Amino acid sequence: GFVLYYAEHKLVACNRLYRELYHLSTDVMRPGTSFEEILKYGLDHGQYIEAIGREEEWLTERLAEHNSADTEIEQPLADGRWLQIVERKTRDGGRVGLRVDITKIKQQQQTLDRMTRTDDLTGLLNRRGLIDVLTSLSENLRSGQRLVIFQVDLDRFKTINDFRGHAAGDQM
Repeated sequence: GFVLYYAEHKLVACNRLYRELYHLSTDVMRPGTSFEEILKYGLDHGQYIEAIGREEEWLTERLAEHNSADTEIEQPLADGRWLQIVERKTRDGGRVGLRVDITKIKQQQQTLDRMTRTDDLTGLLNRRGLIDVLTSLSENLRSGQRLVIFQVDLDRFKTINDFRGHAAGDQM
């Protein structure tokens, strides 16, 4: 999606794809509407998932990003899609921006992350996933709290797989 703003952050134009990407804000995407008004409309309609519960703070952050010289951010939307936002200042002080739907890339990253942290067979955390969870838990302990770990080890488990087969090991 393509968008262009005047130096006063008023919308000049945006293409059909931009409107489709931000479909909840289409009603206010008219030339002359400010970037802030468009964001507020989207906030009112629940378009920005990371803003829920912190709308004013998110709006301030997003406006600051929009006002910076160059902006490159990833934005999750409430409908599960992810957008790559690239914005640049124009010579006259306006802004030109592109939005690219990167949802498939984000889904692939999440799948790979899940695969590196879980066992394929059981879906349970593997060693890496368990270490990450335990580290997070231990870092968030309040004063006086303790973390207790209980470990179960199956002796001669490899023997079960070798002599009874992997189906028996899987069942075990």
